[in-house]
Amino acid sequence: MFVPEGRFDAALEQFRLVDGYVDAFPWRYWDDPAAVYCLLRDRAVRSAGRS
Repeated sequence: MFVPEGRFDAALEQFRLVDGYVDAFPWRYWDDPAAVYCLLRDRAVRSAGRS
């Protein structure tokens, strides 16, 4: 996953491609995949351009 690696610009591009679909890898491994998706997406949005 790009966000934990600090690759926010790459993560943001992937979030755009996924477009909220959280029923697949890696999101399905968490109890609340939508919450994890939103948390990491928001972190990528805030940090993109700084990395």
